[in-house]
Amino acid sequence: RQGSSAAAGQLQRNDIITKLNQTPVTDLAQFEREYKSARETKPTEAVVFEVLRGTDTQIVRIEPTR
Repeated sequence: RQGSSAAAGQLQRNDIITKLNQTPVTDLAQFEREYKSARETKPTEAVVFEVLRGTDTQIVRIEPTR
């Protein structure tokens, strides 16, 4: 969504998230647990994704909403 933290961090529609804060992402349920935990335990810190964008690996930093 335009204006969201993900958009501000340049996360794109077809990006495949492979790591969340250096933890490999194996499936959607595990991603959701890890993301929720990161936001609950460190709400003021950025979440860092490693994403596969096409054939390139990119690092995307998502800052918490203020």
